[in-house]
Amino acid sequence: MSLPQLRPVRSKPESLTELVIDAIKDAIVEKALPPGTRVSEAMLAARLEVSKTPVREALLRLRHIGLVEPIGNGLQVVQPSRETIQDAYELRAGLERASAKHAATRRTEADHLLLNELAEKSLACAKAADVAGFRDSDRKFHRLVAGCSGNRALAAAIDDALLLTSALRLRDVPRNGDSVACAAEHVEIARLITRGQADLAATAMERHIEHVMSTVLALVSKSGTGT
Repeated sequence: MSLPQLRPVRSKPESLTELVIDAIKDAIVEKALPPGTRVSEAMLAARLEVSKTPVREALLRLRHIGLVEPIGNGLQVVQPSRETIQDAYELRAGLERASAKHAATRRTEADHLLLNELAEKSLACAKAADVAGFRDSDRKFHRLVAGCSGNRALAAAIDDALLLTSALRLRDVPRNGDSVACAAEHVEIARLITRGQADLAATAMERHIEHVMSTVLALVSKSGTGT
């Protein structure tokens, strides 16, 4: 069977692995690489028109993140699963609770301004039903909180967890939940962080991720994903 060509990757060598990761992730989300598809360095390198080296590095990271999984002696695109989605959000809840707590005591004045700006932007986009704008500001908000934690290992782990939950949600749960309520929680979290209220910020962030998880899992139940 002839396989569809993925979008070729064009970039400087130093950024090639990250671009390959993005290209594979997008192909998984768009189902150009459907769930259960067996993937290999050779196959992906040919379809992305790159060498095997960045593909090998990308697959190692995507396996670590959870978007590809072992099968026999090879790898396959992760299958839809309620359990996988729940596990990913529970991981995020723990990681981002820690990031919010540390961000509340390690943030700068510039961080205050940007954090509140992103929170308010996410709310404005949600109210305007601007899905793309909301998703962009949502992603930037969570990454900024992670960055403000001052812990590079924690921020890197959160970046991986964000990539996994985002990809699974876009692929397996295309319908949207209540983004206005979600964005309002961003505003509250930003307020607590900028006031230096570490424990309250941590609790608010954990509850926020759990709220998002419950919304996504309710949509999973309606769609029958992974059943």
